[in-house]
Amino acid sequence: MKMKGIIIIPLFALMQLSCSEETFPDCQDVFGNINYPVIAHSHNDYEQDDPIVNALNHGFTSIEVDIAFDGTQLKVSHDDKNLSEKPEFEQLYLVPILNTEIGENGLILLVDIKNYSTTLIETLNSILLKYEANLVSRIDPNSHSNKLKIVLSGELPRQEIISAIENKYLFIDGRLNDVDLNYSSDIVPIISINISEISDSNANHKDELKEIVDQVHDKNKMIRFWNTNDKESVWLNLLDLNVDIIGVDNIEKFCGVMLANDLIN
Repeated sequence: MKMKGIIIIPLFALMQLSCSEETFPDCQDVFGNINYPVIAHSHNDYEQDDPIVNALNHGFTSIEVDIAFDGTQLKVSHDDKNLSEKPEFEQLYLVPILNTEIGENGLILLVDIKNYSTTLIETLNSILLKYEANLVSRIDPNSHSNKLKIVLSGELPRQEIISAIENKYLFIDGRLNDVDLNYSSDIVPIISINISEISDSNANHKDELKEIVDQVHDKNKMIRFWNTNDKESVWLNLLDLNVDIIGVDNIEKFCGVMLANDLIN
């Protein structure tokens, strides 16, 4: 609305602007000295403007990458389309990560497989053997200081992968129906659950969620909910529930929220 050269902004519009302009502290001043009370997980990290680097600078200790097999190579991709145009997993993720200094708590690389096959696993194993000195192995699964831990996620024959002794550098991201199967936590350290199966994306229904968290913790496993909203209230709810791993898209916002709430050690 315009009146005598003055622009009038309706009150409801001002309220919307105010609500949408969340501001949180910038974490650049604390780079290299960020310790969260939770494992911060960069969801679909390859979609970041600066993959790997942005997450590590902001103190994240878990990174997620989607891969698909084109018949010859492992490609970073959310699906199996146009794979010839997609970057190679080894060059985009493994090499750069292993050329960085991994902290004493280690680093998780959650590899979400989009078109599983036994050949894909064989190809992945052959690549990992080149870097075995820098990887956590099933032989010594708790020796993760300064090492990278490869955890497979997606639609997988979990029992088959767990049972194959040649998969000595492959760990498994389980699902809710795996909790009671008594898989060793040394090999299946994480249970990941679509939060919409229990609650909404804002992590309400805390009683139901807490019951699941306790069930997973009773099996000595870590829990991660996916499909959660990138919001301060959600992250604080998940922390209150003692969730172990929080998936994040907006890395800068998450760090700022943690800093604003005095949750960075």
